[in-house]
Amino acid sequence: MNDDPAEGCLLCGATWGSYSAPVQGRSERFCCDACARFYLLAIEEARRQSGWERVDRLF
Repeated sequence: MNDDPAEGCLLCGATWGSYSAPVQGRSERFCCDACARFYLLAIEEARRQSGWERVDRLF
């Protein structure tokens, strides 16, 4: 288990998982596929509603 918060899940901060997924061209770390799917959905929705090509961060 990684106790470094900088290495935690991009969405919830959990350090117990090791799931990675591509987000806007970069491989990002998540604790599970549910967090990865939700994060990707939130990015897609933010881009759709704002018209932005890229979202730098959600929170």
